[in-house]
Amino acid sequence: MQLDDGTTFTKGLSLSIKTNPENKKKSECFRLLLAQISGQARSVFNRVYCENFGKVLAWFGPGVDNDPKAVHKNFLERMAYICRQPWFFGLPENPERLLHDGPKPVYMIRLSNDPGYFTIHTTKMKTRILYTPGTGYRPEKEKEVCSDLVEFVNSKLKAYEIQIGSDYYPIFGALEPQQQQGNAYQAITNLNLNPAPLADELKKVQLDYKKKF
Repeated sequence: MQLDDGTTFTKGLSLSIKTNPENKKKSECFRLLLAQISGQARSVFNRVYCENFGKVLAWFGPGVDNDPKAVHKNFLERMAYICRQPWFFGLPENPERLLHDGPKPVYMIRLSNDPGYFTIHTTKMKTRILYTPGTGYRPEKEKEVCSDLVEFVNSKLKAYEIQIGSDYYPIFGALEPQQQQGNAYQAITNLNLNPAPLADELKKVQLDYKKKF
């Protein structure tokens, strides 16, 4: 499918971006995801191939869930639910370069190169999670299946900090003040600078943020 300014794209997905702002976010998120899968920049990405759409369904399918008990009725809802998490990075190039430990080790969740698998990625380890549509998420080498990836990640990785910098999270919302401060501290530490002289500046950033929001 050839993409234009987004009109054809959203119509093909039966999305109305004029009456529902949330649909615009889903559309932007889906476009970014397809661009990453295609290995192209979002700004120049303009064509959807069936093969790549099939990969999306392997991670976020089924296309439509007819189970009356299903929380997410289609793949777009499930995709948006996961992509809006600050720890989700999609399918980035060189993910190791994005991970920078601060006072605590950090982690990200990304898509594996094998469709259907998610990867918990830290500076020390990688663990894959298999998603089976209609069943749930199962970490490799384990038998237990979890129905909700977000609940699983948030409960199992409490000892880690979230790696800041996802391209998906800003589509759905802004960073929290404490995440901004942690990210600034982390960047200073990685540059081998002394963060103490900048403590007042970090407090000013937080105050400015609170005044704006």
